[in-house]
Amino acid sequence: MKQNRSENAGLKGRGTWRKCSPQKRTFLQLAKIFCSFLLVGVSFILTRYVKSNSSKQVKKGALKNVFLREKQFHFTQTGRRVCNHHVFNSYLSIHKLEMKKDVGRYLIYHILEDDVVGLGCRMTGALYALALSMSTDRALILSGVEFQYLYSERLNFERESLVQRAHKVLHNAQVGEILMRNNTSYMKIEITLGNYMNASKYFEYDSLSHVSILYVNSISSHRHVDRLMAEDVKFRERIITTLGEKGKAFLKENHDLMSKHRYKLVPEYPTVWRQLWGCAQWFLFDKLHFDLEEVLDKALSGTKDKPCEKLIAIHFRGGDTSFASNLSRRRRSKDPQTEIMIDRWMKRLRTPIEALDIFLSYAKGLSQEYHDVKVCYFIASDERNAYNYTKAKTGSFDILQTPGVPQHSSLSKTSTATIKALADYVLLGMSDALVHGMSTFSESAIERSFGKNIEVKCRSPQKKLWSNAMSWYCIQKGKKIDENAKKTLSYLKSRFSGIL
Repeated sequence: MKQNRSENAGLKGRGTWRKCSPQKRTFLQLAKIFCSFLLVGVSFILTRYVKSNSSKQVKKGALKNVFLREKQFHFTQTGRRVCNHHVFNSYLSIHKLEMKKDVGRYLIYHILEDDVVGLGCRMTGALYALALSMSTDRALILSGVEFQYLYSERLNFERESLVQRAHKVLHNAQVGEILMRNNTSYMKIEITLGNYMNASKYFEYDSLSHVSILYVNSISSHRHVDRLMAEDVKFRERIITTLGEKGKAFLKENHDLMSKHRYKLVPEYPTVWRQLWGCAQWFLFDKLHFDLEEVLDKALSGTKDKPCEKLIAIHFRGGDTSFASNLSRRRRSKDPQTEIMIDRWMKRLRTPIEALDIFLSYAKGLSQEYHDVKVCYFIASDERNAYNYTKAKTGSFDILQTPGVPQHSSLSKTSTATIKALADYVLLGMSDALVHGMSTFSESAIERSFGKNIEVKCRSPQKKLWSNAMSWYCIQKGKKIDENAKKTLSYLKSRFSGIL
């Protein structure tokens, strides 16, 4: 009975449809099509919304700390304001074009697993590699664990298959030797203390244009490109132009570099081009991995009463106090030069923790620059006692550090240690004021401020940790040398003639 009723209902429906005029049937068909499209559209929007929310949850959000968010935003905005967009966008087009070719022109900067060079040198090496790639129209490839956590939103510098192929071809090759494989030319280069005076040829477009793939492991130890820039006017102008700046803007720095008062700068490798390398940082390392963001948030989560409004950072290199124990557990390097370098490091002197007093004295002085705002101190050090020592000496200020045990960055191979070192690096660069001992680590990190922050450089003849002359002096950027520094310099000049 029910079946007959349903059949009759169907017949009635079909009869009603037949009774409709052709115009009405057309209208109903169009309405049916419109409703179908509407349902598909609503479904699509809902799907995108769900996916968007889920991706945000996977990413765990951006920086949670307001101070950090504002600093990261300021870094991005400053780069957009002061850097030459045309130069970087032009290079980006060249980079993408070379990456698409079957046999493109590449520069590969490959950080090896047994590389003992510290994080500051590695990050500086990436900037030098960028300058070299831009000046010779090559696609830039970076390979190292650091570049998984600090990377570029615009430029894709990953191609691990090519890195491994180049390493396989060149790992036993001599520097400067050209090898051919499958109609592709490979060549290993390096910039070191021994050859940096001749390194300018690498940055000339025509000098190695016949080589498809340039491969480098060592390019930045002790910032030799900066040192060459200080000593070679033509090379300095080439780098300044390559990165889109005008030489006239650096005339004062040129005068400083040529003056006799070199002790006011970094003695061996002056780094006064903060904006120049800051723009390279902005182009190459503008994005933070969420694991790195998480550690940064944790570092600033321990503030009392209200969040930080100004950050005074202190970078104190104690002489790698955990260095010997780390070395005893490592595998020996196949490179004899690496073993010779490590042997020298093992014999050097350690900086006593008491030397931190002069850093803290200047940091306290800088805090007076900021009125009616919450000032926090951030301490980054390879000295395990530096945090507690700073806390005991600074009284009621909030003293911050990144989580984990301080280690020497060149021997820290775990992801936890790498992220901690990178978090220290980013926070030093975010600071409103920095007191530092002019290590390559802090010199590279501070470039992320484009030279806009307050900077105090502290040094001693013991800075390289071979000398027993342990007297320290500090000089604030843009200020005259104070009386304490003058007394120390006079003492050092009279007691240790020629040491400065």
